[in-house]
Amino acid sequence: MIFKKSDDKLEEYQKKCTTLLNKLSHPNVTVITTDMIKVFTLVNDQCEMEECIEFISLFVKTLYQKALREPLFYQDYVYLLNHIIKSDFESNFTSMIVNHVKTTCDFLIECLLRIVNSDKDEATGDDTGEEMFDLSQDHKGFCRFLSELYLHQHIPLPVISNVLDELQKLYSTSTDSCSIIEKIVSNYCNICYPLIKSEYFPIETYIQPLHEWSANKNIPSKTRFLIADLIEEFESID
Repeated sequence: MIFKKSDDKLEEYQKKCTTLLNKLSHPNVTVITTDMIKVFTLVNDQCEMEECIEFISLFVKTLYQKALREPLFYQDYVYLLNHIIKSDFESNFTSMIVNHVKTTCDFLIECLLRIVNSDKDEATGDDTGEEMFDLSQDHKGFCRFLSELYLHQHIPLPVISNVLDELQKLYSTSTDSCSIIEKIVSNYCNICYPLIKSEYFPIETYIQPLHEWSANKNIPSKTRFLIADLIEEFESID
């Protein structure tokens, strides 16, 4: 029981962390971020390295799950990350975030692929993926969250470009089903939209297919308007 005191402290900080994350929303993001920084400072000062990593792991998982449940606040989640990932454990943060993103993106592609292939078997995945991907839902928030993570250098280029490449492949092999084409194209556009003003992302490569897709009458008009807005926004950039 030599680590009992330390374990109790860590559990206390984990509860504080979860409570703060549950309260996070756009109106209070600055206050919550300030309070969260205080918790991280205490953890860094009072816990062993292994405990710090355990704490970070729980924090990233809880934040990521919140981002999936309440995606409209995606910019606030990234704002919080920007301010707390300033420590000796930055590499741990990055690897954990990348792992969560890869898992969820892989599950999205798998779900879409099964529908394209008319495979009615249930897809397999971890709790993060299953919680996220009811394909009847709108995934705009998650797609924008993904792009924000890239724009703020929390995930590398190959992670996000791989998702877009896979969506292009799915489109090219999909049937004439309006619903599945709409899911593929809308997710693609919602990932691209925040990236059009990025100095480093090769957005031209990913805008090009949209010119062809916009002529596809099997895509619902709402999604074709999304394509048109994206192309227009891109072409308006100096």
